[in-house]
Amino acid sequence: MEKILFLNSTLNIGGAERMFYELSRRLNRDRFDIKICCLYGPGRIGEQMLSEGVDLNHSLMANKYDLAGVCRLFRFMRK
Repeated sequence: MEKILFLNSTLNIGGAERMFYELSRRLNRDRFDIKICCLYGPGRIGEQMLSEGVDLNHSLMANKYDLAGVCRLFRFMRK
């Protein structure tokens, strides 16, 4: 099984965020292990994805200077 990580700052409404949503819905779950990560809050599209049961982690960083958040991100990526 191939692992795919989609990483974005937040999933507010926009073009790239909409593509994350569509790809996460349409990729074959038997072939791909899909994880989506938002560094900050989930945003509107992220909240919709959470309500649909998508594996979405969010709020890993408090701000762009959050070194502990960088460590949390690396820990999440190793999973």
